[in-house]
Order: sequence, then C-alpha cells, then structure tokens
Amino acid sequence: MSDDYVPPIYKQNGIIASFRGVPRFGHTNDISKLFSPESSDNIDYTLGTIFVGSFLFAVFVVWFIVLLVFIFLGKDRVGFLSGFPMKETVRVTAVSGGENNNANSNANNNHKKGFCRTPNIVRLTFVLSCVTIILMSIFSTYIFGLHDLKIALDDISDSAMELRTTAYDAQLSTNTLRTNGEYSGTIRSILLPDLAYPNFCVNAALDQATGLPFNQTRETVLNDLLALDDFHVQDIKMVQEDVLDEVKTRSENTIRFFNVYGVQQWQLLTYVITFCVIASVMMVATIFTWTGKVSKFFSCVSTWFLLPTLIVYVTIAWVVTSAISIAAVMGADFCTGGPMLEGPDLTTQYIIERSNIVEQSELLYNASTYWFNGCQTESPFAFIDDYKQMLNTSMTSMNTLQGMMESVTIQELERICGIIGDFDSIGLYFDRLKDNFEKIIAAANNTEEVLSCENINTIYVDAVHGSFCSDVPNAILWSFISLLTVSTLSMVIITFRSAWLEVLLSRSKMSDEMPIISIEKIQDLQDSRFNDSPSPKSGGGGGGGMGNRPTFDQGNRQDTSHFTDTDTSSREQSRDLSQQQQQQQEQFHQQQQDVNLEDPITLYQTISVADEGLKEIPSSPKDPPGYRVY
Repeated sequence: MSDDYVPPIYKQNGIIASFRGVPRFGHTNDISKLFSPESSDNIDYTLGTIFVGSFLFAVFVVWFIVLLVFIFLGKDRVGFLSGFPMKETVRVTAVSGGENNNANSNANNNHKKGFCRTPNIVRLTFVLSCVTIILMSIFSTYIFGLHDLKIALDDISDSAMELRTTAYDAQLSTNTLRTNGEYSGTIRSILLPDLAYPNFCVNAALDQATGLPFNQTRETVLNDLLALDDFHVQDIKMVQEDVLDEVKTRSENTIRFFNVYGVQQWQLLTYVITFCVIASVMMVATIFTWTGKVSKFFSCVSTWFLLPTLIVYVTIAWVVTSAISIAAVMGADFCTGGPMLEGPDLTTQYIIERSNIVEQSELLYNASTYWFNGCQTESPFAFIDDYKQMLNTSMTSMNTLQGMMESVTIQELERICGIIGDFDSIGLYFDRLKDNFEKIIAAANNTEEVLSCENINTIYVDAVHGSFCSDVPNAILWSFISLLTVSTLSMVIITFRSAWLEVLLSRSKMSDEMPIISIEKIQDLQDSRFNDSPSPKSGGGGGGGMGNRPTFDQGNRQDTSHFTDTDTSSREQSRDLSQQQQQQQEQFHQQQQDVNLEDPITLYQTISVADEGLKEIPSSPKDPPGYRVY
C-alpha cells in the first residue's frame, strides 16, 4: 500500500461535548485511567462516571417506594393512588317541602355529576400516556433511537470481524514465510559446503581458465546466503505470537461482547411488542370503562397479568436507561481525547500506555502505536521489507553464478577442476532456493499489505471515528430520550392504574344546598323517638290512632300535644311540691324536643351535628337509589 497515506482528521460531534459536561464532583474524566493497573485510578474514574446513571435509577427507586407507601396507606388516605377505584362526588339540588311529590320521582335527575373532575383527568392522562408509549416504542425500534444504535454497534462489530479477518490473513502469510524460510534454511545448510573452497573447485586458476570471476561470484553467493541468517523465522514467529494472536483474541472478544451486550433484533421486537401490547390493552380497558361499557375481561387481564408484567419491564427499562447514560458519558470521554481534547486517537494512545502493553510485548506496543496513532511512528514490520531486499540480492547472485556455470558448461568445469564436481546438484539447489525465495517474497508482500498502517488504520477510523464517536452518540441520545419517555410514562400508567376500574359514586353535603330526605323518613324518625310503630306508608294502618296522623305537608300543622301529655292521675296522686316542680321541668323539656322533631330542617341539622355523617340511617323507599343520610 502507499506510503503516502494520511489518516483523516477526527471531527468532534456536538453531542459528545454535552455528555462530557456532566458533573464529576471532583473526579477525573480521563477514561484511560480505567485501564490503569492502579485500582485507585479505576475507582476515581468510575465514581465520576456513574452519577447520571445512579441519579436516574434513584428516581425510579424513589417512585417505587412512594408507590408502596401509597398502597400501604390505602384508599381512605390516598384514594385511587393506592390502586382502588376512584370516587366521584355527586351533589343533589335542594327540594322544598311543598314539592315533595315531584322531588321523589325526579331524584335521579337532580344528581349533578362532574362535580369532581379527577376521573376524567386521570383517564385522559392515562390514555395519552399509552398512546405516547406506543408511538415512541415503534419509532425507536424502526425509525430512530434503538434502531440506529443497533446499526452503529453492528458496524463496530463488523469492523472487529474485519480486523480479525485481517489477522487471519496475516497469519496465513506469515505461516508461508516461516515454512519456506525454514525449508530454505535446510537447503542452504546443504548448499553452503558445496560452494566453499576447495569443494566447489580445487583449481585455484578457475577464473583464468574460464575468463569469468567464478571465485568472487561464489563468495558473493555465500555471503548473501549467510546474511539471511535464520530467514527471519524468529521475527515472524514473534509477529504471530505477540501481535497477530493478540489482535485475533481482542477482536474475537469484541465480537463476543457485542453479541452478548449489543442490541439484538429479538430484543427490539420484545421491547416494542411488550410495551405496545400492554399499553394498547390497558388503554382499551380504560376507554371501555370511561364510556360506561365496562369490559371485565380487559380489566381483569390488565390488573392481574399486564400490570405485574409492566412493572418488571419498567424496572428493566430504567436499568437499561441508566446503563445507556453511563455508556454515553464514557463514550464522550473516550472520543474527546482525555484532558488534551485531541480526539479518540490520543485516548487510544493513553490507553495503550496505561495498560502496560509495552511490558507484555514491545512489538505489540510499537504496532499498536503505529496503527492507531495516525501512522506517525516507524513501522515495526520494516524488517520484512529488508528481508525481501536480501532475498532479491541473494537471488541475483545465485542467478549470476548459475549463469556463469551454464555458459562454461558442466563438462568443461569438471575438466578444469580436475574432478567430477557436484555442479548439477548446486544448480538444482539454486533452483529450489530461488523458488522458495519467490514464495517468501510474495508472502512478504501480502504480509506488508495486510499489516500496513493504511489497512489497519482504515478499519480503526471506520470503527472509532465513524461508528463509535459519530453514529453511536446520536443513536444513544435518541435511545435515551425514547427509553426515558417510555419508562416515565409507564410509571404514570402504573400510578394511575385505577383508570380502568369503575368509579364509585359518593355524595357530598354542600353548604348552600339541602339534601333530599323524604317526609316518611322524618315520620319514621319521630315514630322511633316515641314508639316502634312504622310510618303510615310502611306500616299499613297499625299502631292504633297513630295511623291517621297528618303529614307535614298539610296546610295547617296538627297539635301533637297528645305525644307529650303526662298522666293526670299520677299528678293528682302526688302531693309533694318538689316532685311537682320536677315533673313540670321534664314536661317543658319534652315539649321543646317535640317542637324540634316537627321541623324537618331542624331535625336534619340535629342528626348531622350529633353524628357528623359517621352513622348511616336506613333508606326510605322514597329516597334516591344509594342515597345515605349523614
């Protein structure tokens, strides 16, 4: 690849700066300290990062505790917030005594509903929350938010796979280098003795006899072959073990991490289906109840199945929301380049230095710095290029010597040297070495290309500059907003879970109104004051002369003194003056009570003051349905 490669410059995303600006309360925002071997550095960075996530989850915990407190307090103290049905207060218009006949027949028409607007407000809020949850779940799954986050994380995983593939390709190339290098070393060990003097030719005057510089060329071939040393087998082995194996391991770990903790398609489907189904069913149950068409099925399913399921999923949603907020802060710290604010390349360099890679392998440290720091350092694989040059040089010298031998012919060389030399074998070894050298050079070219800065840095830039520091922040922001919205509104519908239950009607005595109470009720109360006989309407004609007693709506009130006259005979029998005065006082008090009982308003006020609405008086047949007198 070209040596003129210039890596692209990172352009910071505006969202990154916002996430980086969260409060740290004196702790560091240098994410490289998370990779430091010092535990104090790890703790310092962690404490400064988890604030946002901890705060969000604390909000959920506080809400959950308050919800439990409401349930414990019960309906008498917190009403529908405890999960019991809501109560709607109904007031009744005043009816005068002269309108008694019409009042009882039109009692239901005098009910004024809507005096308490709480049920309508709660149900409207509930329905709007359900609609918003459905829309946000669908949009986040298929349009923006979690959908984009899945794509960005898949891109990073794909980059890790590409890096792993690159490492495997380099492994194959280096295997070729090692195999052919070891084989070439074996051939060279056999060839070197044959090329040494006097084994090659005992005649020292070979150059004069042939007119060619045989001895000089032979020495050049020997030196070139010896210069190859071990054919860089150990260096190649070190590249494989220290660099390629490490790259493969970390790439596979990254892929495995995203497979486990990344956004999977089944997770998105579970998220959207669960929240949409729960919100839809609860909303339908609430609408049915709101319109007076109560559906026992939807209400039962919502109460006993969907509500517990929603609580579980809301808890998971808040945990995920908190985790996403922490991940957003950490991503912002990585992409801003630590305290120097020079982008993710500098953060990567800090991480490499703090993670003690140099102690693990100097070659790995040099390779990481070369790849991830914009190709600003010398390539640690420069020996491969030197190796190729040495192979080419050796091949050139072998070709020269082999050409000279062929020009003189083997028979002439044997004649000049005086013995039958092994010139045929030398030529054969030359051919095998040159063939191996060509394979080695091809494998070296492929290794250089695979391990070049342009190749690795391009993968790095796509994964870090493009996906992690550009696409992921945008996706995390929308995912955070959608999850926070769904989680918060889910808390609302859990709190307002009584929305799908029927409203209980209750009455309230208004200061400017007189509650309806039947005349028979007053008569029953009067009868119960003096005897156990029923009212004229309910008791038939029984009770002696009491059955013909006039009602209160007659024009002239009748004398009720027969209720309070004392026994005359007993008075005549008493001669004592003190007993007579006592009886007169009792008579006076009794007459006052009778006067009060004859007035319906006074009687009602007396009952209300005496009992403050804590005792329920049995209803009369003329009272409105469900009406209670307090």
